[in-house]
Amino acid sequence: MKKLISIVTVILFIASSYCQAEERFKIKGTAKLIAVWDGETLNDALGTLASGDKISIATREEVGVYVNVVRNNVTKQLVAIEGSEEVLEKTVIKVYEYDFDSDGQKELIVVHSPEFSITTVEVFRYSGGLVERVGNFSGEIDILLDKNTIHLPYGSQGLSNGYHYRDGAFFELIYHDPNKKTK
Repeated sequence: MKKLISIVTVILFIASSYCQAEERFKIKGTAKLIAVWDGETLNDALGTLASGDKISIATREEVGVYVNVVRNNVTKQLVAIEGSEEVLEKTVIKVYEYDFDSDGQKELIVVHSPEFSITTVEVFRYSGGLVERVGNFSGEIDILLDKNTIHLPYGSQGLSNGYHYRDGAFFELIYHDPNKKTK
C-alpha cells in the first residue's frame, strides 16, 4: 500500500510540474518571436525588430508592465498592463513580427495572458517609427496565423473567431452556409 501511495504521489507531482511548465499560449504560423517577458522573474526584456528598431518590455514601480518600441532614442508605448504584483507575477508577454498583408512591412503582435486564462492579442502597424493599433482580440491557448488571417479559439468544442487583415484593418469572418435557407 505504501508503494502504491508513493507511486501515485510521484505521478501527481510529475503531472503538476508538466502543467506548470507548459506554455500558456502558442502562436502557430510563421511569426518571428522578438521578446518575452515573464512575471515570475520581473526582469526587463529587449528585442530587435527586422528594421533594427528595439522592443522593450519593462516593469515600472511594481504596478505595471509596459511594451515599448524604440527608434532613434524615441520611445512609443504599445501596451500598458497594470495590476497588482500578484497579477503581474502570473503574466506572460510575447512580442512577434508578422507580415499580414505581404507588403514587406511587418506588423507587431503583442500577446499577453495572466495565468491560464484569456489571452489578449494586440496587433500594430509599425513603419518608420509610426505606430497604429489595428487589432485587439481575445481568445484562448492556440493562436493561428494563416497568411492574412488570425484565428483565436474559444470554448472546448473547436470553435474559433477569425479575423481577416485587409487595407490596414481587420474584419471578422462570419461563416455562411449557402445551402441553409433563411426565412
